[in-house]
Amino acid sequence: MGGLRKVSYTYQFAVPAADGSISSAEEGDLSDLLHAADPYLFSGGAAPTLAILNNFFAAGGLDHGICGAEWTPFTISADEFAALLAYLDAPEGRAKFHIQHAVHVAATPPHVESVADFHDWKIEEALKDPSHHLNHTQRRLLLNGQYVTFPEYWASRRKRTTTAE
Repeated sequence: MGGLRKVSYTYQFAVPAADGSISSAEEGDLSDLLHAADPYLFSGGAAPTLAILNNFFAAGGLDHGICGAEWTPFTISADEFAALLAYLDAPEGRAKFHIQHAVHVAATPPHVESVADFHDWKIEEALKDPSHHLNHTQRRLLLNGQYVTFPEYWASRRKRTTTAE
């Protein structure tokens, strides 16, 4: 879809490629950068605010520990944000990000200032809904040699994060 800013970025591979390279110089639009850096950003149809996205873009990179992307820091305008949201509601955008429902800008609390905060907030909101798939007790994760439910894992993670602060 036209109208999205063109950007250059470096994609960091999760594992080295066959030729030994660990990254690739890429060019695309905002959606390509967002998909490379954080393909789950719009999961559930919730989009971060313009301020959160601009904090993300201004950081110039993201490392999930497995893979990530780096770019020259920038910010986007309200018009560019509107164009991105329109793209996310178009068939191409929905397919790229696996979005099933209309995208909406989430009304986040004031402490949600970064993409990491946004992901944590979305998980906290999901865990409030007993029917959400994250609350299904048959889904288990291995934590310290023991299988636990996602809510148990999340409580442990939040406790470690709070203790570290």
